[in-house]
Amino acid sequence: MKLTLKHAIAAIILVLTFTAPVMAETPEERAVAETKASKDIFDAAMAGLRGDHETERRVLRQYAEKGHAPAQYFLGDIYYRGEAVPQDYAEAAKWFRLSADQGNIQAQYYLGKMYFLGQGVPQDYVRAHMWFNITLSIKDEPVARSLREQCEVRMTPAQLAEAQKLAREWKPTTQTPR
Repeated sequence: MKLTLKHAIAAIILVLTFTAPVMAETPEERAVAETKASKDIFDAAMAGLRGDHETERRVLRQYAEKGHAPAQYFLGDIYYRGEAVPQDYAEAAKWFRLSADQGNIQAQYYLGKMYFLGQGVPQDYVRAHMWFNITLSIKDEPVARSLREQCEVRMTPAQLAEAQKLAREWKPTTQTPR
């Protein structure tokens, strides 16, 4: 499946806007490392657009394994959509979860959707509702709102209370680079 220009532009904006902090000793070293990571991920996205999916996956995986949230999201998206790889919802959920845990709104939305549909994870309306709540606390997304409402009609009052509690208590994490 080819990436659309709209998808490519969204990827570029996401990389430049939501680059996760990279572990470094000083603020200057962090800035240099973050700039390099953003450039490498941008170059990987461009390689994918040119059809060089091997380079795209290799670079994204390199940064994803180091805990870089945007790279984790993009790698999850490749597996979710089956772009130049067999579609693998379980692998997508793994990478979306790591990115979502760090606060990536796109990964949070997709993880909620995957729990709602039971794609790569057990179907779980409580978890789906939780992730949609977290997404909506950052930005009002009509699709996320609609899916959250669809969860609610399938949940008991106790499940709804649990989902709301989990969303309230959720805090983003950072991952230690490996």
